[in-house]
Amino acid sequence: MSDERLLALEELRSWTRAREYWDRAVEYLKLARAASDPDLQSRFVAIARHYRMLADAEERSAEHKGAERRSPNEVQQ
Repeated sequence: MSDERLLALEELRSWTRAREYWDRAVEYLKLARAASDPDLQSRFVAIARHYRMLADAEERSAEHKGAERRSPNEVQQ
């Protein structure tokens, strides 16, 4: 498999992971809304926040990989 195809595959995997993390964040926010215990609500919100951070990181990674694949000489490290 060519380097460009490998980079495209890695980019796609990053976008997929980002989507999965966003979905998990939404799930935990729903759990927080449904929970009656304020401590449990806080825990669920904290978990959702972590998943959002992971999703953001994966999106940045995917964007970087896409830029690298499209123009390898123009990507800043």
